[in-house]
Amino acid sequence: MKLAHIVFFCIIGLPIITLGSWWLYNKHNKKDSILLFKTTQPEKRTITRIIDASGLIKLKDTARLGSLVSGTVDEIMVEENTCVKAGQPLATINLKDKDFSYKVALERAKQSLASYEYQKSHTARMKKLFETQGISSDAMESELAKLQDLEATLSVQNMIVEQEKALYEQRILKSPIDGVVVAINVTKGEPITTDLQATVLFEVAPSISNMRAYLDIDESDITLAKPGQKIEISVDSQPSRIFNGKMQSVSYSPKGKSANIKYEGIVDILDGQELLRPGMTAHASVVVAREEDTLGVLSQAFFVNKKALEEVSKKLNYSFKPIPTKKTTADSNVDEKQTKNLWLFENNSFVEKEVEIGITDDTYYAVHSGLSEKDKVIIDVDEVNALDEFYKQISQR
Repeated sequence: MKLAHIVFFCIIGLPIITLGSWWLYNKHNKKDSILLFKTTQPEKRTITRIIDASGLIKLKDTARLGSLVSGTVDEIMVEENTCVKAGQPLATINLKDKDFSYKVALERAKQSLASYEYQKSHTARMKKLFETQGISSDAMESELAKLQDLEATLSVQNMIVEQEKALYEQRILKSPIDGVVVAINVTKGEPITTDLQATVLFEVAPSISNMRAYLDIDESDITLAKPGQKIEISVDSQPSRIFNGKMQSVSYSPKGKSANIKYEGIVDILDGQELLRPGMTAHASVVVAREEDTLGVLSQAFFVNKKALEEVSKKLNYSFKPIPTKKTTADSNVDEKQTKNLWLFENNSFVEKEVEIGITDDTYYAVHSGLSEKDKVIIDVDEVNALDEFYKQISQR
């Protein structure tokens, strides 16, 4: 009976065990190839290159008004958000000695005018006497000389009056433009000076709808920023709202001397609903390039570990076909298209391929040539240590 069992086991059991072992072997080998590397296929998509920057919002074309004379603020005639016209008084300044100087100049000019008018009449009478030979020619010349001297003195006094008048009129600060008073940086009774660090007393904006963002653009992105680009801006007070703007200029002068250099980009924003305020932080997204219906591949494809992939090829008995190293010269990159290398999986082979690339959104690269939608692009490969661990687990089963 036992012999029959043994014979039955040999006839039926051994083939089953053999088939099971073959199935398990193939299962592990299939799992092996799946786990050791990953592939993806390129597909058509729209790729947008965006750079991010932040900065401060200010009112556009704001007129900053100071004082040309020293003194103390006598009166402030407006408040913030007051609409004003060009020439409208904003404040008066007590000029102290300037008031007195102007009055003195006026009095001296009056005296000079009176002396001149008297001498003018007197000279006319002397001229009539001279014509009838009532006085000598020397006396007549003397009278004419006195008249000329008084005329010159009067001219000088009138110029002094105009000068003192101009200074005196500076006691009234007037708006230089039509607009809105957006800042008053002085209080009644406060002393003001005319030195190099004179106080900005008033700020008047022509419109509070026309804003301007001053962005700090990183040096790694500065070559992509150009005047005329469309900008999307958000602020913390309105996180869900997008304000559209346009890049007006990009500075060539760097800001700061730290390791991370910034350049200033100026963006004009039309805020029709007047939601923005000066001093707000602007978060900007700048669309610097866009490619529609272009072949896109994951950026991971360009960062595959070549040594790890070669190790995988040995484990799986796949062919490994890298591109021979090219010798480069100083002029080798002049006027050449931008290219990168990636790896394809073709017929149990790992094949390195050079492709021409376009813009990137950091997730996908646009591929202009060297790749098709049918290609299997390797995007990930296990490291050597992971391979060893994998085979240890297989051997323990």
